[in-house]
Amino acid sequence: MFGTRTIKKNFMISQILINTFLIGGVILVIVPFVWMIGTSLDLSANTQLPFPPRFFPPEPTFRNYYIGFMNVPMARYYFNTSIITFFAVILGSLSSLFAGYAFSKIRFRFKKALFLIFMATIMVPFEMTAIPMWRMFRAMGLLNTHAAAILPYISYVLGTFLAKQYFDTMPNALKESAFIDGASEYSIFWRIFFPIAKPIVATLAILLFIGSWNSFLWPLIVMNSQRMYTIQIGIALFTANADNLYPGVVMALAVISVIPVIIVFLFFQRYIVESVALTGLKQ
Repeated sequence: MFGTRTIKKNFMISQILINTFLIGGVILVIVPFVWMIGTSLDLSANTQLPFPPRFFPPEPTFRNYYIGFMNVPMARYYFNTSIITFFAVILGSLSSLFAGYAFSKIRFRFKKALFLIFMATIMVPFEMTAIPMWRMFRAMGLLNTHAAAILPYISYVLGTFLAKQYFDTMPNALKESAFIDGASEYSIFWRIFFPIAKPIVATLAILLFIGSWNSFLWPLIVMNSQRMYTIQIGIALFTANADNLYPGVVMALAVISVIPVIIVFLFFQRYIVESVALTGLKQ
């Protein structure tokens, strides 16, 4: 009896400590975002940031958002970023699913060795591949185009790994029975495996969306005209100008840029948890 009470007491203490730690983490994440929103609604923040920081301005206004749109071509930047993100999500997800399915369900020579080599490329830093890719796109005449910012997402190593691990959880009997019925490899993927792979598809889409929407360095390298800039480059250029040091306007532009990411993540976050939970399982 004494041992049971001790176990329950220790369990309660551990739960309290864990919950306290998690609540503290949530506060650390949310507080800067709330401060950013509050500053974006504070017109006086453009002259001097209030100290100590305040989360709710006394006279909230959307004037900073208006100033931002008047001085930065946000509509054009949004259009460029949306085009790049849309095709990056489509092409990156499809290529990851195809490659993951091939590594998981198709038998071919040197499959394990090729997969290891493919996964090893994830350790290659972007700085080593940026110049060769830039030279390649220049030779193809794709610099300063949306394609230059989209095509690198076709080779999405992490997405291929997640897709393979997910397809590994699906029984091979599904494929074998379809082969007996005369289905081709292409039909098996699209009619059997793809419809039941919604969690990993949503996960890939979210990861690619966040990565491509927030991408800064690669678009900056391949774009050389302002009309092709993405929203991240546009905000960076606005803040880099010494005459545009208006914290309230900068925060307003930051809020505008991050809203799509928050919306997408909130709607599809449960699929990430589901797919990651299944990647460690085997059939």
